[in-house]
Amino acid sequence: MALAYREARASRTEKEHAIPRLEYYSSADCIFEALNQNDVALLKSSWIIEIAKNRGGVLPRRQDMPTEAFWKCREIFTANGSFFRTVVSISHIWFTSKHPDPDGRNLHIIARILNYMTPVYGDMAIYWDWCSLYQEPRSVEEQSSFDRALSEAHLWWMHSQVLKLLMTGEPEGLSAVSVNASSLTFVASAAIAHEHSKAIGDVEGYDALPYHDRGWPNFEREVSFMNTSPTDVLDLRHFDAACQDYKSTVDRCSGKRPPPITPKSLGARLEKKRFTVESDRGVAQRLYQECFMSWISGVKDLNFAGHNYHDEEISCLAGAIRHCGRLHHLDLSANHITNEGAKRLAAAVPRCRRLVHLELQGNHIGHLGVALLHKSWSHVRKPEEGLIVVSIDASVEKEDRQDRERSSSKESQDREHSSSQIELEGPDFFYEGMYKNNQRHGEGTLSNRVTGFKYVGQFAGDLMQGVGKAQWQDGSTYHGQWFDGQKNGRGEFTSGSGVKYTGEWVTGHRQGRGMQEYEDGGKYSGMWRNGVCGGQGTYVFANGNRYEGTWQNGRYNGPGVMHNRDGTTERVLYNEGLLMSRAVLMTESLPVMHTRAGQAITLSLGKATLRQKREEVHKPTQLPKLKIKGRLIDRPTCSDYDLSAPPLRPLSTRVSGNPSQYQAPPLPLTAR
Repeated sequence: MALAYREARASRTEKEHAIPRLEYYSSADCIFEALNQNDVALLKSSWIIEIAKNRGGVLPRRQDMPTEAFWKCREIFTANGSFFRTVVSISHIWFTSKHPDPDGRNLHIIARILNYMTPVYGDMAIYWDWCSLYQEPRSVEEQSSFDRALSEAHLWWMHSQVLKLLMTGEPEGLSAVSVNASSLTFVASAAIAHEHSKAIGDVEGYDALPYHDRGWPNFEREVSFMNTSPTDVLDLRHFDAACQDYKSTVDRCSGKRPPPITPKSLGARLEKKRFTVESDRGVAQRLYQECFMSWISGVKDLNFAGHNYHDEEISCLAGAIRHCGRLHHLDLSANHITNEGAKRLAAAVPRCRRLVHLELQGNHIGHLGVALLHKSWSHVRKPEEGLIVVSIDASVEKEDRQDRERSSSKESQDREHSSSQIELEGPDFFYEGMYKNNQRHGEGTLSNRVTGFKYVGQFAGDLMQGVGKAQWQDGSTYHGQWFDGQKNGRGEFTSGSGVKYTGEWVTGHRQGRGMQEYEDGGKYSGMWRNGVCGGQGTYVFANGNRYEGTWQNGRYNGPGVMHNRDGTTERVLYNEGLLMSRAVLMTESLPVMHTRAGQAITLSLGKATLRQKREEVHKPTQLPKLKIKGRLIDRPTCSDYDLSAPPLRPLSTRVSGNPSQYQAPPLPLTAR
């Protein structure tokens, strides 16, 4: 089976590469290709409902199914190749090795769900492995078809437009199926439940191993939530008598989205799960590897708000998102994350190069976790406004302050410009300074003995406003103008790591003209926008090189000039931080060419352009070895040279009107 699996995977490699990896699992083409080979057959939901109501039997295997029970491939798609029928896949356990549902219990539960879905989606196409794939005993042709279908098994769980029904356990409140199966009703009776358990327990080879202890069900559940909306994945363990239509079923059974995990973590988990066929363990691991690589190559937005995640789930999530090179927005608000989870996220943030929005409000993160997140966020120069996190300690302090303000007496309103020490910000905050109308107004000092924060300066309307100096626990300081409690105007900020910024601020962000000195010795001077470099600016590297050009979102963007410390000057062109082309404009030494006889000829830059090979365009400029004559000017007169120009610069490079002197135009290079 392993050999057939590899052959089936190799046969479909070319057709998958024709579509971008994540888009492949959102198009109708991949479903069409899987069905067109007749390796997989999809059932009619109307036929399943009919057999559950009128026949009261159990589902036969695919080889014994009537032809009218299946959809033809052309009946599932429209003429232009889109879906005409809604596709639904069912994940369940096998109660016996010979039949997954020998007493028809799962059949009746699924039939009732499909009966609710019919008014919304019409007659659906159902993927049920027992009826959709060839089962044992199989012929040689059927075995080959089964092996090909197994290589596509992940498709029915990874596809974004396939609805998933997960039978992860016994439905709550439904003890057993009613004897009157024609009405598809359930009776919550302990006696019937006992009879059902006794009857199914008497079945030969009955396997009561739970859903979460089995290999393939774990794989199907993990992949189902990877590329599908949680409202399209129903966990039927929560299905009960209160579900009277499809809307109430969705509200009740919408699955809790688990955090994605890495293939290594899933492989370790599957090692503890049971597979009926041992070779399927490696197949499931390889299929999940493909799903995970497809997911990380295209996911841009992840929303886990209100998922009741704790630090354990955040640890799994942090291990997965560090591989997401295109992740732009991550929402983890309203969960149960503490400082430990914040520490895991802070370690993963530098690996997510395109992540610019991280929402963590409504969690249980303290001052220490907030400090770690801000340090990691600013270290990789992400926009300050993109990180939204509120310390739970600060939230408690704010509530305490509001309670005290409401209980303050009217006598304090007549007190102006008093200078006594009064506690306003909670048990750890102290303010000493001037008041007006029971608000901080004038000169004062606000400090916190626990966090180490301290502000000395002017207040207005209970907020920092005017000129003041602030100091934080990590050693960061700011001295300058404030407005409405935020840095605004001109000021100087020095971080705990040694980064120093002097310039203009707007609503707490660097904006306008300013200069920033980095811990490695680099220095940027120019325009800022939304806290990052934006506009014209100059960056001086620690090694003495200097770049002058335009910036956008903190990256090189557009034309610029690079002045190297060895005297060379380059014209460069960037696109969102990626170097597109570069050419040498000037060098202190002149290039040398050799004739066929081996005679050295010194050329001016007007007759030769120094260029780099394409594969070297992203490396530092390395000029060819130059050979300089002892006497570059050996004529008795210097009329051909402009003596006021830089040393040894030929006049021909400045005068283009002389036809006798040919000047080769610069040829730009294009990077990869």
